[in-house]
Amino acid sequence: MFLETLVDFITVHREDLQDWLFVLLTQLLKKMGADLLGSVQAKVQKALDITRESFPFDQQFNILMRFIVDQTQTPNLKVKVAILKYIESLARQMDPTDFVNSSETRLAVSRIITWTTEPKSSDVRKTLHNWVSEELAGKSSPAASLSAEGNQEERCKQAAQVVLISMFELNTPEFTMLLGALPKTFQDGATKLLHNHLKNSSNTSSGVVSPHEYRNHHLSLPFMVSHAWIMCHGGWCHDRRWH
Repeated sequence: MFLETLVDFITVHREDLQDWLFVLLTQLLKKMGADLLGSVQAKVQKALDITRESFPFDQQFNILMRFIVDQTQTPNLKVKVAILKYIESLARQMDPTDFVNSSETRLAVSRIITWTTEPKSSDVRKTLHNWVSEELAGKSSPAASLSAEGNQEERCKQAAQVVLISMFELNTPEFTMLLGALPKTFQDGATKLLHNHLKNSSNTSSGVVSPHEYRNHHLSLPFMVSHAWIMCHGGWCHDRRWH
């Protein structure tokens, strides 16, 4: 009942809830990390969808960047996936100018990059530790639980990769500048992913530019320079001016 009421409340009073948006959005995303019945999860997702449609996209994006870099937050894998999927959906609706290369965004992007490559998370390590302990104690192993955690880990990595690509496609010049300001370790992780994405896109489209890409970039010089930067840092350029 509360979630249905919340959806109606947001719809009616959204103009008065700007200052409450951080709490609303982050609490709903945290809720997605809990073990919920399918019916309850669907209601939480509906509340998230209404929230995304009801508030300025740039404000939501900035809140999510702040949430990701907040050192007091320790989201589990399910919450990370929920955050990433929300950002992906948001990026599809944002205008290129909504993406701002701020210090907070750079920190958040660097963290998302680590989510694409990081070793087993604390959730998985904890499950492994418990499994080893129970094995030594002669108890049955929680193989199903371990498998579920592994699946969540893979989902998180894939969702993080999709978000990086979505940001790149949203505003390629600005995102490329952002990557250039990151330490080389983060640059390498992101450029390898984006290089593969560009290569695969080129192979599948045979050089045809998508309407979304054309709308954002119009094959402008910044877009071509950004494309070249990714290709060069991906190991396809031998011109020293790019290194």
